[in-house]
Amino acid sequence: FNLSPVSSVIPPKAKIIYFSKNNSEKLLPKIGSIVPVVYSCIYGKKFGKRITAALALGIPKDYENHNGLIFEFAAKDITKNKAERICKEMVKEAFQIRNLKIEKILFTSTDCIVKEKITCVVAVALMI
Repeated sequence: FNLSPVSSVIPPKAKIIYFSKNNSEKLLPKIGSIVPVVYSCIYGKKFGKRITAALALGIPKDYENHNGLIFEFAAKDITKNKAERICKEMVKEAFQIRNLKIEKILFTSTDCIVKEKITCVVAVALMI
């Protein structure tokens, strides 16, 4: 795909779908499509270091009339659980500033330990 970064605003009523190996083929756009994405990524090259990328999606209680928000976070030497907690706080703060109540917060994250070569981790939300 040709990935096109977009801001982290999700339109009201947007359907949230988690891809799995069973459903990704029928849901993904055609090869070569331009796909809007919100993503977090980081690379590492130092052996034994952990690298982590995470996204948190905040859904408001009144999702019919208000947009959702995605927050990105990436860091070295941090677990994906800690990255998710940081993203969760980012969502809470943004909703508080907007005087919105949170219905739920969804996460996607990944991490790994750098081995022999430069390594990259990416957490992505496709806007399809």
